[in-house]
Amino acid sequence: MPYNLVVDSLSNRENCIPDDVHVFRVDFDFERSLNDSMFDVLSPEEHHRASKFLRHADAMRFASTRVALRRCLGAALGKDADALNFTQSAFGRPTLVDDDGLAHIDFNVSHSGNHGLVAWSTVRRIGVDIEVRNKQMPWNELVRMVFGEADILELQSTPLSRQGDLFFDIWVAKEALLKAHGTGITDGLKDFSVMSSGFSHLVRGSTTLAERLREFQGVWVSDILGHAAFVAWSRQRLGLELSKP
Repeated sequence: MPYNLVVDSLSNRENCIPDDVHVFRVDFDFERSLNDSMFDVLSPEEHHRASKFLRHADAMRFASTRVALRRCLGAALGKDADALNFTQSAFGRPTLVDDDGLAHIDFNVSHSGNHGLVAWSTVRRIGVDIEVRNKQMPWNELVRMVFGEADILELQSTPLSRQGDLFFDIWVAKEALLKAHGTGITDGLKDFSVMSSGFSHLVRGSTTLAERLREFQGVWVSDILGHAAFVAWSRQRLGLELSKP
């Protein structure tokens, strides 16, 4: 069976993603080895990180998503995939470094289960998240840890048979919005709520973080079987020039 790492662009479909936001779904082949030539584009540091995963599946998710990211950004910038250099922001967010120490492109990745997401834009901040809809996960034990009051009320008003799916939908939206905001996902999950409005979303809350997150738009990606996924981007177009490391 042929194996294509980046198999499908999700942009410009029924998801209403802007033309200047580019999103790709990555399909994983867990029969592959990290010695496969496909992974030759990875840096020594990325190879080292991949080798440290205890589970082969986790190593493949990380390495395959990094290959997809390098291919996407390389094609966008007209550079070889293996020539790209990455660093991290103070919040641990990966950024791209070019010859001048500046990166004029924003990107984000996520992976879970059988798929990953890679997104990038030269004019907007970007955030993505994808999670397997794990039926065995005790999600009800996490609700009070990650949901705001409006999230909890919406969950409680939803039929029991739909609550598990709604939990994952809200979760991925929150994480993608926080990743687009750029301050990471370790804090702030309870400081705002994400209400569904068709394919789109509405941020609720009176906190400073909630106000800032209203500067972002986003949609759920509904057609990745067995997974919840969300893509977020800044409403305002930006002249991106990410700071020097």
